[in-house]
Amino acid sequence: MVDLGMVRVASVVPRIKIGNPDYNADEIIRLLEEAEANGVGIALFPELTITGYTCADLFYQKKLYDAQLDAFAKILDATQDFLTAFILGIYVRIGARYYNCAAFCQAGQVKAIVPKKCRPSTKEFYESRWFASGTELSGKEIKIRLTASDGFDLGENIPVGDILIDLEGLIIGIEVCEDLWAPVTPGSLLALSGAEIIFNPSASNEIVSKKEYRESLVANASATQISGYVYASCGVGESTTDIVFSGDALIAENGSVI
Repeated sequence: MVDLGMVRVASVVPRIKIGNPDYNADEIIRLLEEAEANGVGIALFPELTITGYTCADLFYQKKLYDAQLDAFAKILDATQDFLTAFILGIYVRIGARYYNCAAFCQAGQVKAIVPKKCRPSTKEFYESRWFASGTELSGKEIKIRLTASDGFDLGENIPVGDILIDLEGLIIGIEVCEDLWAPVTPGSLLALSGAEIIFNPSASNEIVSKKEYRESLVANASATQISGYVYASCGVGESTTDIVFSGDALIAENGSVI
């Protein structure tokens, strides 16, 4: 994956269908096959990739949650022999609460799960209705097991929380969407702890001048953290209500969008 101190990363925006994890899994697998063929080391997908971000109260439905895990199992099974590692947006039940998370996967296994800390709950966003804040899990040693409805084990003792991931000496970190907008971002703390690339699965909608502001945030984050920064936002398949998503995909390094 890491050759001469370099790694090839990709920001990937699938065209999904809201609330249709099985269809979305096929699209994700197709794009991962393309990433594998192109020698991508780490591929980043948007926030809540498998279900779609705008499922709203459908997130409460056990049927959707189980279908998501089944689709996740399908993706892991299809990528067991892939060299490309990837980050998918999923939501995870821990105890009685759901958390909006990013899962880091490699060779058919879930290596780590990072919960979103900052939940937007103003104007068109209402995340605190469905998801708890990952801040509640900070500083705790949490490990979970995920199992698909057919009994397929997605992983046992998967670590959850503020995790630095070591890939052949390359240290990466993950923050989720709104975390980038925080006064002190999780990515900043991860960079201080040694992360060289920060990945951000996001669901950022389009309003006037937001694209330029978003791009400057990503560039500035890579500058202040002296790192690479990879950002993938939901695409047009999410635009089923009065909110518009366009699939912004950004990769920045040391203050420049490359």
